[in-house]
Amino acid sequence: MKKIALTLIAVSALGLAACSKSTTANDVANNISATSNEAVNEIREAGNEANEQISAGQNQVDQGVQSTTNVVESTTTAVTNETTK
Repeated sequence: MKKIALTLIAVSALGLAACSKSTTANDVANNISATSNEAVNEIREAGNEANEQISAGQNQVDQGVQSTTNVVESTTTAVTNETTK
């Protein structure tokens, strides 16, 4: 019977501690919230950086395609000029 009473008292104490707005519980909740917000911001920053890198890569591909096109056009013009002489 004593064990049951002590268990009930312990559970009641935990329940009261959980229901009361203790500074420690609020601090923990605030820390979790701040950490979550920081993680979200870091993920957004990483996403933005990835998008910038993708954009830079696409620009390089576009420049490569344009350079290749220029070479093909120059070669075609040169061959045409040589064959029409």
